[in-house]
Amino acid sequence: MDACRVCRSEKHTGVYYGAFVCSGCKVFFMRTVVAGIGFVCHAGGICANPQDIIKCRACRFGKCGQVGMRADLVGIRANRRYNDTGAGALGDANSPEQPSTSRDTNSSDNGQPTAVVPYFDRSYTSIYLQDSFTRSPPVGLSFTALLRDGLKEPIRLAERLFALEMYCNFDAGSLHLDDEEPCFTYAVSLADAVTNPMAVCLRTPAFYKTSRSPRSTLDYARIFHRSAVYYLDWVAACPEIHIMSPRDQLTLIGPKMSTMHFCTIAYNTFKYKVDGYLLPDGYVFETGKCWDPYVTSMIALLKSSVLPLMEKLRLSGQEFCILKQIIMYTGNIDLSEDGRTIVNAARKKYEQLLVFYVEEVYGLLDTEEKLLRVRLLLELKNALVAGGLIEFEHVRKEIEASVRKNLCTVSPCLVYDMHFGKF
Repeated sequence: MDACRVCRSEKHTGVYYGAFVCSGCKVFFMRTVVAGIGFVCHAGGICANPQDIIKCRACRFGKCGQVGMRADLVGIRANRRYNDTGAGALGDANSPEQPSTSRDTNSSDNGQPTAVVPYFDRSYTSIYLQDSFTRSPPVGLSFTALLRDGLKEPIRLAERLFALEMYCNFDAGSLHLDDEEPCFTYAVSLADAVTNPMAVCLRTPAFYKTSRSPRSTLDYARIFHRSAVYYLDWVAACPEIHIMSPRDQLTLIGPKMSTMHFCTIAYNTFKYKVDGYLLPDGYVFETGKCWDPYVTSMIALLKSSVLPLMEKLRLSGQEFCILKQIIMYTGNIDLSEDGRTIVNAARKKYEQLLVFYVEEVYGLLDTEEKLLRVRLLLELKNALVAGGLIEFEHVRKEIEASVRKNLCTVSPCLVYDMHFGKF
């Protein structure tokens, strides 16, 4: 029998409120959310082993959030329907907002994420934060073996995908390097960057909310390079890509950069409740204060077709990560026959995973409501793909103009390879 993700008990375990836990942790989580209780750990929040976590209510509740238990699923039996009033998909427009305990929304008082590298059990603790500064292989390779057999366990696979997202995001507010001299270079090929992302730039925290807005070409360069490393780290953990030929890998990876850039911007803008556009490396374009006409148009796109769907769904980090996988394998790419076969199979696999995940997590919804949620998630996927295509075409035009002005080289050049590369 599988063990509870919080306390490691094997008694009366099952999927409750979005995670695989025991009935004791289920009841503890439910009562804490309903009562709105706040706990303090007298050991400074360092309780780690199951015995200490059970004794410390603060760390036990925090662990519930870490493993994916969701406060918005508490009380779902009493209020299950989607509505058209603009309220969240699983809530009433007049009901008080429930506190979020999900790992993807934990933050400190200054708006910065408190999570560092999430883990789920001892098998994941081989991944360490400091490795990113001392060694150069793609971080995602550590996850590849864990993803291969995931369809048998939709909840755990979603957890692993979300762990990867958090790792690539490098959610560590104490490691900001804003005062450091930026160190990055365009003069690296996509093939070399895939092998060693840190040849592009260092891994600094990617998405976090500040009051800074881009003011110069240097700022935009920092944004691009951090986004590229974020993406390359994520790509390294996609097992389907590893079985492609080298040519197919680069052909798929290059054009998808812009789409994934837009997806992560959209999700983190929603996640941190930014009124505007949250860019990598802590830059923010606020609505009404943006001097860039293109970004102003993208903010309007987000507000009209993307954010309303995320808010209606109360999109979880796990659902977003599954959608990212589907998006990665959506669209016509100039691949070999074997490459197309792999891509089509991957897309179907993750679409199936999305259905299984909704079935497991939203077990209290009836069949019609589950199908509605899947349909809305796929509608959101289409909106993200459309935004990514706009981003891709915009960047292509910018690169073409830069090449004409001799401001951008053709080779080796990462940004050129990602938008014009032929492999």
